[in-house]
Amino acid sequence: MCSVVGRSRRSGRAESFYNRPNDFLFPSIRKNGQTPVWPDMVLRKIIRPAATRAGIQGKTIDWHTFRHSIGTNLRSLGVDVKTAQELLRHANVRTTLDLYTQAVSSQKREASDKLVELLLPSKMVCQNVQHPSAPSQEIAANVSD
Repeated sequence: MCSVVGRSRRSGRAESFYNRPNDFLFPSIRKNGQTPVWPDMVLRKIIRPAATRAGIQGKTIDWHTFRHSIGTNLRSLGVDVKTAQELLRHANVRTTLDLYTQAVSSQKREASDKLVELLLPSKMVCQNVQHPSAPSQEIAANVSD
């Protein structure tokens, strides 16, 4: 666990009314800590209203929204797909690639730039030079004769 997350967790636990070792990490105050806070309640009462206040409208926000974001962010950080699969706890790497990652615009732009560089090396962009895989000027002249 990241040290910042660990410190925050210990600090929050110490400040909670329910801080015994067997208490829930997110206890329900209404149920005197006897049950955890339900994830759907967190979405309904906290996350969705916060999204509305942030101006996010017309989007369905659920726990899979966060999974998609995590998958896409792991990809944009260059984390290998096998590690992302394990962090997202997918049985198959295909699920990670197909459902939980999107190509990030900067990655698409970089891929496009690499393709242009492959097809049109920088010296060609600045000068009138043939691509390395094209036939030489002499061969082209002899073929047209």
